[in-house]
Amino acid sequence: MVIGMGNNIENTGERFIPESNDDELEIEHLQRYYSIQGLVKDKTVLDAACGEGYGSYLLSLYANKVTGIDIDEKTVKHARDKYGESEKLNYVCGSVADLCMVKSHSIDVVVSFETIEHIDESSQRAFLADIYRVLKEDGILIMSTPNKAEYTDKYNFQNKWHIREFYTEEFVKFLNSKFSKVRLYQQYLEVASFLDCEELVDDRIQYCVKREKYSPTGKYVIAVAGNRDLPVESISSVFMHHKATYLPTLDELNYCRHEAIVCREKIKNLDACLNENKLQREELDRRAEELEKRMALINHLQEKISILENGGKQQCEELDRREEELGNRLVMINHLQEKVSILENEEKLQSEELVRRARELEHRMDKINELHTRKMEVEAELEKTRGELQHIKSLKLGDMIKWMWNRGKC
Repeated sequence: MVIGMGNNIENTGERFIPESNDDELEIEHLQRYYSIQGLVKDKTVLDAACGEGYGSYLLSLYANKVTGIDIDEKTVKHARDKYGESEKLNYVCGSVADLCMVKSHSIDVVVSFETIEHIDESSQRAFLADIYRVLKEDGILIMSTPNKAEYTDKYNFQNKWHIREFYTEEFVKFLNSKFSKVRLYQQYLEVASFLDCEELVDDRIQYCVKREKYSPTGKYVIAVAGNRDLPVESISSVFMHHKATYLPTLDELNYCRHEAIVCREKIKNLDACLNENKLQREELDRRAEELEKRMALINHLQEKISILENGGKQQCEELDRREEELGNRLVMINHLQEKVSILENEEKLQSEELVRRARELEHRMDKINELHTRKMEVEAELEKTRGELQHIKSLKLGDMIKWMWNRGKC
């Protein structure tokens, strides 16, 4: 059977679909399963989150029995239809956070590639606890996960399907919570050179040059974990894709390199233009700022002129009003002056009349006083006469004659 042929499930990006993803992703996923085929030989294997089913099928070629579990029922049906089921291979629908369908201590090898990062922390712990439960005492766990430092942080890449990723140290600590022994493998892509002929078979290819140990940081970390001695057999491998992808890629890289040189030259020229434009822009900004300041000053002066004009207009109106009021007051003053003149004349006449009347009054008073004096004199004489008459009345005839005689002498 050819892996990846006849896929009829939608490629959402959540799970790997052979022949539907890029070659790099296909190499990474297939290499993991091919590399552990020796470790699962004649073993009872649980492939947790088996996805499309290709990995469980590859392991079943060597294992005694493989059970592939996936949470998506449609995907499980696809795996059954494509790879079939037998005594050595079956597919079950279920969640990795609850492996209740698997008996305790019944599994030799639990395989879980690129699964643990798709669930939250509580589900991760539940999953690891269930793995520990279903494994035999000498059983092993083979688990892979992206190295967060290389996969996410290095390129600032976020996989929307990943819920909780691990740094390598975190991953080891996580596994050590249930397994005392952990062996790590780094998975990474490198360029290789091959010397080959048509008659050469795969198992005769050998590594011919030994150099100092090369230990790059892998994009993915693969752990073999257990509580007994781990298998001596290594899963280190070099995986050759069946497609001739390197040379076309190299040609593309060379073309891209040439384009990059051209682009760099263009960028250099553009940078020069940008610098010139930047200087021009700065000058324009400076002039624009200066113009803005001048416009602000003009607006301010226009406002002041407008205020002054309004003030001048108001002042003119006030002057006109005051001039009119002054005219009215002058008319009133002239009128009052005329009245004052008339009153002064009247007062003069009245004064003269008063003087005349005063003089007349004085004359009359003198006359009255004179008359009063005369009156008093007359009254005194009258009183004297009355006294004499009274006296006369009291005298006898002889005495009267005597009195008259004396009177006559007087």
